[in-house]
Amino acid sequence: MKKIWIILLFCLLSCQQDASTFSIRRNLGLPTLTITIKGKSTEMIMDTGGAVTILDDGFAQELGILPAGEGPEIRGYGGSRKLLEAEETVLYIGDIPLYGKVYISDIDNVMNTRQVKGILGIEHLDGAQIDLKTNTITFE
Repeated sequence: MKKIWIILLFCLLSCQQDASTFSIRRNLGLPTLTITIKGKSTEMIMDTGGAVTILDDGFAQELGILPAGEGPEIRGYGGSRKLLEAEETVLYIGDIPLYGKVYISDIDNVMNTRQVKGILGIEHLDGAQIDLKTNTITFE
């Protein structure tokens, strides 16, 4: 009987969703995550092909995030753009901090929606397992 209780307890614990697994949503067909910055939540596009994380300049100003200097120049389909490096800023998904450099730029021309306030680059997704079949992301 003791073995059955141990097996049931193990199954119960292993069947629960991991606290580090989060839902991926779709906005205009692109995968997005809910990210919290300075206590305010917003949707950000997951850009696994993008090297940098970019906050929309209006949103950064709303949060009181100031530029700390010049950043890199990025090139994309719409041309090139010089970024501003933001002061040290920690992003959160749930209670998990995501560390890395954050840049500021006007992304209105990139995204034709006001719902998305940033682009989450690969540096902030380091260590994550992305499953687009189940639309989940798990952080180790």
